[in-house]
Amino acid sequence: MQEKKSNFLNFLVEKTQPTYYNANTPQKKEAKIMAEEKEYNTALRLQQWMDENNATQADILRRCEHYSAKYNIDISKSLLSLYVTGKNEPGQKRLFILSKALNVSPAWLMGYDVPRDPEPDIQEEKNELKMLLYDLNKEGRQKLMDYARDLAGNEKYRRK
Repeated sequence: MQEKKSNFLNFLVEKTQPTYYNANTPQKKEAKIMAEEKEYNTALRLQQWMDENNATQADILRRCEHYSAKYNIDISKSLLSLYVTGKNEPGQKRLFILSKALNVSPAWLMGYDVPRDPEPDIQEEKNELKMLLYDLNKEGRQKLMDYARDLAGNEKYRRK
């Protein structure tokens, strides 16, 4: 009995020890390669956009107001300041709001060497659907997917 108790305690001690992640995993290597491929980052892109448009952070915030209200995602002065100075990177939702407000592609805003202009309308709709899906619970997501499948199966709504 004492041996079982000891094994159990050892198991608990092992499970409560901090986990150290290997920086050499394929995912970490891929992320590092992608980061090295970027010549710019969001801070530099925001600064570039402001310079080219003779704009300030306040101007960006004003442009964000409509989209922030529409999608219920706030970008505060302090958050934008952190993005512009490079102390923080925006998450997916705020990157979406910024890219809509500045009329640039999210990938360009992240610093990738891609066209600045937003992609065609289908990409915009795709991003909006992602945002809506994120806000729905499991039942809501299922209903949306069922409805989309019904539409896609109807010749009236299919692309020609």
